[in-house]
Amino acid sequence: MSNMFIYLLFTFVFSILITKLFSKIGLKTRFIGYDAFKRGHPKISSMGGVALILSIILSMTVAYFLGIVNDYKLFIGVALSFTIIFIIGFIDDLYPNLPGYYKPAATMFGAIPIVLLKLYNPVLKIFDGIIFRLSIIYPVLIFISFAVVLNTVNMLDVINGSAAIGTFYALTVSLVVYFLRENTLNSLTLVFISILAGFLILNLYPAKIFPGNSGSLILGTMIIISTIISKTEFPVLISMMPFIHNSFFYLNKVKGFIEHKKLEGEVTHFDENFELIIDACNEDSPLTLLRFIVACCPKKEYEALISLVMLFTFSSALAVITFIILG
Repeated sequence: MSNMFIYLLFTFVFSILITKLFSKIGLKTRFIGYDAFKRGHPKISSMGGVALILSIILSMTVAYFLGIVNDYKLFIGVALSFTIIFIIGFIDDLYPNLPGYYKPAATMFGAIPIVLLKLYNPVLKIFDGIIFRLSIIYPVLIFISFAVVLNTVNMLDVINGSAAIGTFYALTVSLVVYFLRENTLNSLTLVFISILAGFLILNLYPAKIFPGNSGSLILGTMIIISTIISKTEFPVLISMMPFIHNSFFYLNKVKGFIEHKKLEGEVTHFDENFELIIDACNEDSPLTLLRFIVACCPKKEYEALISLVMLFTFSSALAVITFIILG
């Protein structure tokens, strides 16, 4: 247990250091973003994806040699899946004008190592006594899940820390449910949480680094892999309701895969004093989660983030309670 604690502390500290490094390097490259909800729209490094993939690969390598992740197929499959997703997201960061269907189609390739190496159990347990064995359908669902979950997380990357916070809650639910069921902690999920905690220190308001498309897709991959390995599909699905709300209403209005940056009308904007985020009241714009939060009462960015945290807290608590009562 003490070795595990020291290892997790190492991954946490390394994640902070590597994220801090790329928060500075990014400002000297083309990988920069503009913080839309701060006065003057300051430049922020958007190389969070590079920091995350380096943290994950190094941490997984150390975990494998220390015996924390002692299955070589799991090590190879997870490393390959993250690498594929990073490349897909990095290409999207390099060429932001790619068609809207690029990410939903391309992200399915991240499922290939998981399926080929059979890092899954083709059983879905909804509630106690309700079990489905899906030997043929489950691999197909993995491909679909990569496309859906990764892009759902990407859609909520709208304010400082929003996508990473939601991912942290989903991973925590996966860890808690696994512990309640198995009376032990899932090592892989613990590794992801430790890495993400380090990244969040610099991604939370006021952000020093953005995840970029590569980073937000990696966050979604963390959820998918943790869920598949720990068999916590339905509790995690409940915890992701804010993500689902955001993407459902977005797609329902837009009727297709269109980058939010390419929308013709504003969804939200600053007030005249550049302090509050307000609803743009544009009927042609989708009802995103951020728009929903500020619709009745304009909020500062950190206030909107607090509201988002409350939503994730509620949905995650509901996920755990549902598992305890029915699981």
